[in-house]
Amino acid sequence: MRNTVAAPQPIKEKSFSGERAYLSNMHEAPIDTEQGRFRCVEAAYQATKSLNFSALYNINGFEAKKLGKRFPITNPDYSKFKLIDMEWLVRYKFQQHAELEK
Repeated sequence: MRNTVAAPQPIKEKSFSGERAYLSNMHEAPIDTEQGRFRCVEAAYQATKSLNFSALYNINGFEAKKLGKRFPITNPDYSKFKLIDMEWLVRYKFQQHAELEK
């Protein structure tokens, strides 16, 4: 009989606060990407929807999410790569802010 290992379960929290606030994509942790510097993961992620993302450089995650809902999606690769993009943005956050790794 083969030994199987259960896949890790995703965190089911809808929001992070208190000691876990640093896990939120809204957490102010500037990240540098090929497109420029963003104040948080959420702003950088919303920028992946568009080819014109300069409006997202200097706003917080909540403002970026609100603005992103109104953005027309002009990046033809957005749907294909959105999950991969999010993974890389979260990786950038923790690579560029070692103090967040707990």
